[in-house]
Amino acid sequence: MFLTSNDQLEVRIKQLKKDLIRIVEATGLNSHETLNCSQKLDKLITDYQKNSSKAEHNKREKVNV
Repeated sequence: MFLTSNDQLEVRIKQLKKDLIRIVEATGLNSHETLNCSQKLDKLITDYQKNSSKAEHNKREKVNV
């Protein structure tokens, strides 16, 4: 799954956070389901940060042109 816009990523991150809380409550902190969801959330947060960094870099380049 590859989401490009940070708006899309934010929506998915918020949903996965809710899912993670639900899964933790149902299966515990160390369950396979919890770890899997947590890893997906980590990946989306990393993608979001990369997109934000690229956007900031592009913004600076436009100002300097």
